[in-house]
Amino acid sequence: MYSSKNVTKGSILCIKRGITVTSDFLGFTDYDIENIRSISGAPYLLDRDPSVLGYGDYVQDPVDPEKVNCEFSETFKDGYAAVKVTQDIKAGQELLVSFGKLWWSYYYR
Repeated sequence: MYSSKNVTKGSILCIKRGITVTSDFLGFTDYDIENIRSISGAPYLLDRDPSVLGYGDYVQDPVDPEKVNCEFSETFKDGYAAVKVTQDIKAGQELLVSFGKLWWSYYYR
């Protein structure tokens, strides 16, 4: 997903809605983690709610941490995460977020 305008650091781009799960739960199941996302500062992870798709579902992980310019941050309510800008973004720049080490460790298990 790409920005259509300049965005300043700290701005909230959109809200992602999902289903909360814990890392303990993931450790004991064969749960499909393809759509799980780490939430900065939260004690849980967020899985995509299949009944709702939003802009936050299209932000990708660049694999290179130097390219990350957004984060999923905790919001007012479990089941929601904000896509927050971590550095100034110019119009036309791709929005990239780290899915987190936990996501990658489960992805390759």
